[in-house]
This record gives sequence, C-alpha cells and structure tokens, in this order.
Amino acid sequence: MKVLMIVSGFPDESNPARGIFNMRAYSQLSQAHEVDVIQVRMMVPGRKLFYTRTYKGINIRVFCMLPVIFKNLNSLFILNLIAKLFASRINKKYDVVHCVSLGITALLGGAVSSKMKIPNVVQLIGTDVNEELPLYSKALKAYFSKTIQAVGANSQQLITVFQKHIQVPVMQVIYRGVNVSQFVFDKDLVRNKTILFLGGFISSPAFSEKLNIKGGIDLLNVWRRNESHFNERGYTLLIGGPGTDNTFVTGWMKELQFADNVKIIGIVDQSTVKSLMGETDIAILPSHNEGMPNVAMEAMASGAIILASRVGGVPELITDGQTGFIFEAHDLVQIEKQLIRTINLPEEEKRTIRINARRKVEEDFNASNFAVKYSELYHSLKPA
Repeated sequence: MKVLMIVSGFPDESNPARGIFNMRAYSQLSQAHEVDVIQVRMMVPGRKLFYTRTYKGINIRVFCMLPVIFKNLNSLFILNLIAKLFASRINKKYDVVHCVSLGITALLGGAVSSKMKIPNVVQLIGTDVNEELPLYSKALKAYFSKTIQAVGANSQQLITVFQKHIQVPVMQVIYRGVNVSQFVFDKDLVRNKTILFLGGFISSPAFSEKLNIKGGIDLLNVWRRNESHFNERGYTLLIGGPGTDNTFVTGWMKELQFADNVKIIGIVDQSTVKSLMGETDIAILPSHNEGMPNVAMEAMASGAIILASRVGGVPELITDGQTGFIFEAHDLVQIEKQLIRTINLPEEEKRTIRINARRKVEEDFNASNFAVKYSELYHSLKPA
C-alpha cells in the first residue's frame, strides 16, 4: 500500500533526537509499504512554505505554518483553509493517510483523506490526548469525528480518554513498543548501584505543569530527605534528560549533604541509554502524564528494575511486584517507600523481576508487532 505519513517531528542533523520515534515508525512501516513522509513545522525566517530535505536517505517534504496556527487549533475556519492549501499540494495518489498524533497533523490528514477519498488513520501518542484534546472546541472535536476513520493508540488508557471526546469507527490499541533485540539482557549481571532518571525537567507551553511533568522535582525531594539512607546503601542517582542544567537542579544539589552521590548526565543518545539501562540497578519514572513510556519498556528489556507512577498506559505494562513497581503520581511517600523497598530486595527477588519484565516486553511490547498491526488496520478499512 502507498502510505502518506504526516508528522510534526522528524530527526535532522542539528537534532537527531527530534521525532526519533516517528523515524522508527517510518522504518518499520516502510518494510511492508511504500511510505512518504511530510513534516509539519513552524514557519521561521528563511524557511519556505514547502520544501524537501533528506535525512539518512529518507526524503522528507516539509510544510511550514505560522506559530500562531499551532497555538490556535480551535480557529477552525482558518485551519480549514490551510488544510485545503496543504491538500492541494499533494498530487500523488495514496491508499491511506497515517497521522502521528492528534492535532494539526490529524487535521491536515483529514483534508487529504477527504480529497482522495482514502482512510485517515491517527496514531495517538500520549500528550496529544491527555493534555491537548480536552482543550479543543466542540467544533474541532466534531471535525475530527467526521474526518478520522480509525485510531491506533499507544495504550488502552488513551482510547478511554479519546472516546469521551471523539467517536470514530475503529479504535485499536497498537503499542509502539521497543526493538527488544537491540537491548542486551543478562539476568546474572552484577549491576551498578545506580538509580537512573531520564525524564529531565521539561518547560513547554504544551504541558500544564512546568518542569515537573516527568516527576523530576518529586524525585529530587524524595532523594534529599533520604540521602543518608541511599549513601549508606552505596547508591548513586543519575539525572538525565532536557533541562537538567537549570538553576533549580543546581540549587538543589548545593543543599545536599552527599552531593557526590548525584551525577547530572544531561541529554543522552540512544546508544548511551542502552548502555546505562544495561548496567543500572533501578530506573525510575515518577511522571504525572504518560502515554506508554519508552523509558519503562527499555528498562524492562535491559534488566533494570522499573519503578513508575500509575499514569497512562503504565499499569498495562507493569504488574506491581512482578515486572516492576508502581506508585501513585505526586505521592512522595509512595515513591520513597518503593525506592527503599527495591533497594533492599534480595538479589534473587530482583533477578526474578528482571526475567519477568524482559519476558513481558518480548511478548507484548515488541516493536516488531507495530507494522504488522497497522498493516492489518489499513487493510481492514474502506475508502473514506
């Protein structure tokens, strides 16, 4: 099938991490289909309205829009005009539109779908549903109900939220998963006494909670009031992700009694993530909002024991006490309890959890299933 994939992020030389999951989805889908990528970007001085770029042999067509459009998705009249302009530039015939994320990509996909009379499939991610969808106008939600034929969701939780606002004919859980074979797993490895946090401290208009959307501030507070215990047990906290060099984090470190037990590692590339996950004892994700967190799946594939908050699709991934540990978001007492509990577990119990977690991602969250399930979804749909 000929698939038009519309995304808002895709890697480039200046930022190879931007939209990396979209690139992986493209790579998986292109093994079974002829896939073309269009990236929607913000207009800045020097960028053309339409242009083409190449990244690692992939041709990406780019459509630029004024930043104000991204921030005012409820201006449906203007958006319709822009969507029609966008669709008018798509002359190649496709069999299906695959839009990554609800929002501007799905709106533009709806215009192409209407023009070509082909299905518009939207891949729900997490923030697009949990943070942005509740803010959309009734008119925009009605538009999506008319122009989306199917959604593939990264968790059942996303479908539950989505269908409270928008009704479409087909809704299916399709986990993005991870490429399990790329993560080395050694059940008998003696691991470093480290606790790994890669969520960073994100500050963005897309998030209602500044800096703490991934629960990083919660973790810092728990660490500070228990650092003597962590020091006695010989554990080090590794803090990675965007925003780790902000003044809040540096100020927090100055207040610590054992500051040498905390390492700021910043933004790390995928090869470093694999290395860290393969060596660390514990990975923690105290997020306040998630779809289906990749960092949790990567930890489980690598043998790091994952501790995560009960948000989004996390309960679909982690069975408390069997494949990891779960606590309530925002609850510092529970975070503290689960961290100390895990640190003090006998090695044989840790080994059992690592084996169970690896088996779970191999069976249910393997990226090799992603393209197969979307292919089945494409073929099941009738023309729009």
